[in-house]
Amino acid sequence: MKVVRTERGWGGHFIAASMCRFRRNTLLECGKKRIVVSTVGCYYPPGADNSLPENPENASTIGYERYYETMAFEARFSEPYWEANVCKEISFESEWSLNECEQETDLKADQMHEAVVAELSKGLKGAIMTEIREGTIELQTKINGKIYALGIDLNTIPTEEKLVHELKWLTRALVGTLKKLKWFNGK
Repeated sequence: MKVVRTERGWGGHFIAASMCRFRRNTLLECGKKRIVVSTVGCYYPPGADNSLPENPENASTIGYERYYETMAFEARFSEPYWEANVCKEISFESEWSLNECEQETDLKADQMHEAVVAELSKGLKGAIMTEIREGTIELQTKINGKIYALGIDLNTIPTEEKLVHELKWLTRALVGTLKKLKWFNGK
C-alpha cells in the first residue's frame, strides 16, 4: 500500500503551538490508518521579546530540557480536517527532542521531523507498527515568564511502586530546574 503524505501549515500538538516560530504538521495516510507527525519549537510565550530572529536566547523551553519536540498521534476527524488525537500518542525510535535554540536549529528540527515521518511511513506500510499510547500526563508551570513542562507516560508504569519512583524523579527534575533558575532564593 502507498502512504499518502500531506504537509499542513499549523502546529499539530502543544497548546501554545501558535507561539512557536517552528511548526511542522504532516498527515500520513495508508488505507484507513492515519497518523499526524507534529514538530514544534522556538517558543516565545506572551511577553517574550521575539522581535529579533537572530536572538533565540529569549525563547522558552516547551518541555523539560527541550526547545523543540516531535510527537506522533493517531488522527481523528474534526470537520473538515484529520487532526492529531493527542490522547493517542504513537511511540517511535527516532530522535524526538532538541535542547538548543540557535538560528540553525530549525534545520536539525526538520531532519528530526523527516526521520520520524520516514520511520512511521515504513510502519504504515506494514514493516513495523508502533503501539499507540494513551495516558500521558504533563505538568506545566510558568516561572519568571518562561513555561516549563514535565511529563509522565502512565502506560510505561506497571505498578504503584514504579509510579512513586517516577513521581520522585519528576520532582527531583523540577527542583533541579528551579534551583538553576535561582527560584528558591534561599528558602
